[in-house]
Amino acid sequence: EIAIVASDVTKTRAGVSEKRFNNTLELIQDQVLVMSPKKLEIMYANAAAEELLGPKLGGDALKGHTARDFLTPEQLNEFKLRSEAIIEGPQRRVTWEAEGDNGETYEISLEYAQPDQDEPRLIAIYRDVSERKEIEKAKNEFIATVSHELRTPLTSMKGALGLAMSGAVGEI
Repeated sequence: EIAIVASDVTKTRAGVSEKRFNNTLELIQDQVLVMSPKKLEIMYANAAAEELLGPKLGGDALKGHTARDFLTPEQLNEFKLRSEAIIEGPQRRVTWEAEGDNGETYEISLEYAQPDQDEPRLIAIYRDVSERKEIEKAKNEFIATVSHELRTPLTSMKGALGLAMSGAVGEI
């Protein structure tokens, strides 16, 4: 006699896959939020996002909250417009810069993902680029200063050579 036992392991596989995905997101130092596309409800937040945004929500875990709970109305409107655009396609990823509450500059990368046999989601990665912006500003100021300092003596030399070539100082 033969006995056959069949089990549907789809949910088990999905659970393992989801856990592996979340473990990977924990390795990222930037703030990562995974949200449902329609309600912008947070399905997952890595430790960096919990650390940054948790205090704004009174120490609550972010899961279950919506983007409305921590974004200003202007930020929320911009986020919605960009998320709707990538949901409609054809482009599935967009990146832009935004100012944070305490003056930091964030580069926000938003991607629409639709995994096999799972609900679609938005993955938002917030990267603090304030330090990079300060370095760029210092570099630009340095180049402007060096350019000015070189241009001033060169202009004087060019003028003197022009006078000499025109014969104003006698024959050369």
